[in-house]
Amino acid sequence: MFTAEQRDHVRNRVLEVGRADPRVTAGALTGSMAFGDGDEWSDIDVAFGIADGIMLDTVLHDWTEALNREFSVLDHFDLHSGSSIYRVFLLLSGLEVDVAVTPNQEFGARGPNFRALFGTTHQLESTPQPSASSLSGLGWHHVLHARSCIERNKRWQAEYWISGIRDHALALACIRLGENAVYGRGVD
Repeated sequence: MFTAEQRDHVRNRVLEVGRADPRVTAGALTGSMAFGDGDEWSDIDVAFGIADGIMLDTVLHDWTEALNREFSVLDHFDLHSGSSIYRVFLLLSGLEVDVAVTPNQEFGARGPNFRALFGTTHQLESTPQPSASSLSGLGWHHVLHARSCIERNKRWQAEYWISGIRDHALALACIRLGENAVYGRGVD
């Protein structure tokens, strides 16, 4: 398992790579450590604006090779959200490193956990909460599917739908209480 010192070293190195890359126009800390030190389980979340005309995949490919040479990447995968790509790395130490790249004109805070470190960011609209109506609809949808699975003796598939019901119920509670409903952030 990684230590806080190892995590800080990796984070600082990723930020150095970003600052040194002429394709990068801006950089930020995001996630739980954007405005604090986190705790012993905190991962790394960083984001970079990428210059116009540069392919995001090319930047991520180059950085993946560099990170693998320095930190023994076990695996990685990509999440796409709007024009951004989030490359999620798992290091041999068990540390997760999330590196987001976004076209320069769309780079800026979409939520509260964003601290610009260098370059220019743009004023953007916050990512909206899921709608209570959609969550309620998904809830009854999942209840019907869970019931069908139980009747068909498909226990594991029923559990899949029931877990989804729990997730949506918690998200609805977050909305009702004015908390962040995305990814369970407001649950605790």
